Amino acid sequence: MNLYDILLYCNNFFDISREFGNFEIDNNKILFEPKEEYYPSQYVRIKNSIFNDGVYQIDSISNDGITIDANLTNEDTRRIVVYGLAIPKDFLTLATEILTNGKVTNVKSESISRYSVSYDDKGSAWQNVYKDQLLPYKKLGWS
Repeated sequence: MNLYDILLYCNNFFDISREFGNFEIDNNKILFEPKEEYYPSQYVRIKNSIFNDGVYQIDSISNDGITIDANLTNEDTRRIVVYGLAIPKDFLTLATEILTNGKVTNVKSESISRYSVSYDDKGSAWQNVYKDQLLPYKKLGWS
């Protein structure tokens, strides 16, 4: 589980910009001439790549591209979409909590002899545990 999974669950990536074109990924850098404004520590979403689709944090910006603070797999020129994201601080705080405690099982009671476990009514999946807290950030999705 990662930040991308939480954003996907909410059907909300907090997109504020989109750029697409024939971009190359080389040494953790998306090679293109940015037309939008990006900032170090801002998050971006890469879409339509072969190996690197996901949400990443920007390390640095230059006239020839964006360097990502992650290990990306090099890709030859391909039609890639880069979304600039504006993820609210409150959401990032909640996401950090989910990533830290997301495997909480919400055990309500436990027995040692002949081992038995009971769970609360929300179940043990992080989606169920944090459902109410994530609700304000969710966008409608169509299945």
